[in-house]
Amino acid sequence: GCTAGGLSFNSKTFTKILQSCPYQCEHHKVILEAEERYKKEL
Repeated sequence: GCTAGGLSFNSKTFTKILQSCPYQCEHHKVILEAEERYKKEL
């Protein structure tokens, strides 16, 4: 299941926050990759 603190993977704001992060930590990369897979499954 989602372990991103209950944030929705389809939240555009959530995506923008991660993409605008000054550093892309491994956790962010995993979430962004999961979001891409989620979008492709729609």
